[in-house]
Amino acid sequence: MMESRLDQPALAAARAAQHAEKLPEHLTGRRRAVLFGADAAIIFACSLLALSSAPNAFGGAVLMVVVICGCFALCGLYRRSYAVRPHDEAYYACTGVLCGAIPVLLILAAVGQIAAGEILLALALCALGTSVLRIRLHIERRGAAVPRAGIGTITPRAWHDRESVGYLLGKRLFDIAVALAVLPLAAPVMLVASIAIAAESRGPVFFRQRRVGRDGRIFSVIKFRTMRSDAGSEWARPGDTRITKIGALLRRTSIDELPQLINVLKGEMSIVGPRPEMVEFAQRFAAELPSYDQRHVVTPGITGWAQLYGKRNLQPDEVASILPYDLFYVERSSPVLDTAILLKTVAEVLFHRAV
Repeated sequence: MMESRLDQPALAAARAAQHAEKLPEHLTGRRRAVLFGADAAIIFACSLLALSSAPNAFGGAVLMVVVICGCFALCGLYRRSYAVRPHDEAYYACTGVLCGAIPVLLILAAVGQIAAGEILLALALCALGTSVLRIRLHIERRGAAVPRAGIGTITPRAWHDRESVGYLLGKRLFDIAVALAVLPLAAPVMLVASIAIAAESRGPVFFRQRRVGRDGRIFSVIKFRTMRSDAGSEWARPGDTRITKIGALLRRTSIDELPQLINVLKGEMSIVGPRPEMVEFAQRFAAELPSYDQRHVVTPGITGWAQLYGKRNLQPDEVASILPYDLFYVERSSPVLDTAILLKTVAEVLFHRAV
């Protein structure tokens, strides 16, 4: 009995450590209330500051609180957190504010007497304030613990949900909206990349390769050519001599992925999802890894959970270690998760933090 009592603190610490590793983190009722109250106070203060010159600033600030906190609640951001690291909380906070941005703009524009610039400033301040708050609370709750970001297999419920009409329609609308918004911005960059590739070496500007898509369907992925035209189809390795100088730059900045927006508009790829694999390697991995084909339940993506939290430049023998990250995404896929992943991807590309 004495030994059992002595072991209780150790057992409690072990349980706490095990709980800290769980992802997503489910928030208790008290923490939900604290988070909601703090969010409301920050959003109200930031909105009142930004809208101070407007005649109906108080009403506008109240509206911002109602809409943005309502979006946080609808997105499930008061029930759980998918943040792996503390700064990840910022991406979910910004996602909630983005979800509330359109209704806020429409309502305040209809009411009038508040300039669009003031509304945008208020939204930006709300995103910044709630991000700082959530990062601080995350550190208080979890400290330096880094939870597992993967699972071994998806559940039957997730399988069913990923095949539902609602999920597929929402996913498709998200992909089309993002692709159409990004293409005009990416067009000048793609034009310069095309000229640089053609000037450096002979061969086609674009590279096409057969990949495995959703439900095992085969399609041709489109990328900028980053290797010599006689490079073949072997797996790229660090320091690969087949990669051209321009190709190395395109790979490092992820510009070589931009033509895949065409695949997205055609419905062959998504903005967010597991990376599509070459047919030969996909068949090999499916034979070696029992859960590998589960990643094909969703449409493959340009970026994804595995690219953000796992190793980016994989070798064939490292696929088993990254598969749990892809399966986690398949299990938890949602518009909120997609938006947060997209924001994090943009930040990592801009600040060269991509793994």
